[in-house]
Amino acid sequence: MGLGFMSDARADEDWEYWMKYSFNARVNEKVALFIKPQFRWRDDFNEFYFHRTWAGATLKVLKWLDVAPQYSYKTSKHSGNHWPPENFLALDLIPKIALFDLKVSDRNRVMYGLDDYVWTYRNRIKIARPFKKALWGHGLTPFIADEGFYNDKAHEFYENRAEFGFGTKIIKNIELELSYIFRSKEKKDKWIKSHILCSLLKFKF
Repeated sequence: MGLGFMSDARADEDWEYWMKYSFNARVNEKVALFIKPQFRWRDDFNEFYFHRTWAGATLKVLKWLDVAPQYSYKTSKHSGNHWPPENFLALDLIPKIALFDLKVSDRNRVMYGLDDYVWTYRNRIKIARPFKKALWGHGLTPFIADEGFYNDKAHEFYENRAEFGFGTKIIKNIELELSYIFRSKEKKDKWIKSHILCSLLKFKF
C-alpha cells in the first residue's frame, strides 16, 4: 500500500495490521470465561500470515490480583504456504493498582509450548487514564504499554513491543480499543522492526 504515513519508515521496516477479539462471559463475581481470537496481516497489510486463539478463565484471587490459566492454538504461514499448528499452555498473574487517576497493571505470562517444549516469559506493563465522561458519556481511556519476551531457548529477551492507544465503549457490552505498536524482534542476531496498527473489539456477556 502506498500510504503516505508509511513513507518515513525504512524500507526494511514492515507495516502490519493485527485484528483481535475478546469474548468474555462472567460466571460470578470472581470467575469469567474468555475466548480471544487474533488475526494478523504483514507486508504492508497485504498478506494474511497468522492466527491464534486463547481460551481460558480469569480468576479474581484478590482485589488487586487476577490469575488466568489458559490454552492457546496458533498457526502461522511458513515457506511453501505451510501452516503448522502449535499448542501452548499459559498462566497469567496480573497485579493491578490505582495510582491517583491512573490504572496500572503488570501482566506476567508464563507459556509452555506443547510442540517445541520451550518455556516463554512475557511481561506487559500497562498504564491507563480513564476519562469516563468523554465522548458524550461513552468514555475514553488513553494508555501506554510495554511488553518484553524471554524464553529458555534464546536465553535472553528476544522481543519488545512498545504500544500506545485508547479504548472506548461503543454500547453497554461492547468496547473498542485502537493502538499503535512498535515491535523489535531478534532474528539471526539482527533486530527486525515492525510498525503495527491494532484493533481490539471486546464483547462482555
